[in-house]
Amino acid sequence: MSAQKNRIEYIRCVNCKAEELERQGYDVKANTGSWSKPPTIMGLVPDIRAKRGDKVIIGKMVRKEELLQIEREYKKFIEYATKDANTSFRVYITSEDIMPRLHKIY
Repeated sequence: MSAQKNRIEYIRCVNCKAEELERQGYDVKANTGSWSKPPTIMGLVPDIRAKRGDKVIIGKMVRKEELLQIEREYKKFIEYATKDANTSFRVYITSEDIMPRLHKIY
């Protein structure tokens, strides 16, 4: 898949998940042009940050073939989420049908 197609798939999947969380009543920020940018966490910007009450979801969207490579990069998000019982870090897998699949929750 070309880099441009990968980027379009990534943006569509982030937007899809952000919209889903917003429908569930979360205040959502997403790292695409159509949303407010999420705040930096330990020097990194997550793809999605959703907050409802005291519950926080931090999300990262990756392609399946990138999982092992990317896993080392998001350890800071895992560390951040484990410090607060109300915060979870979720890894989603992009898909061509624009329906991201939940891979893992930390």
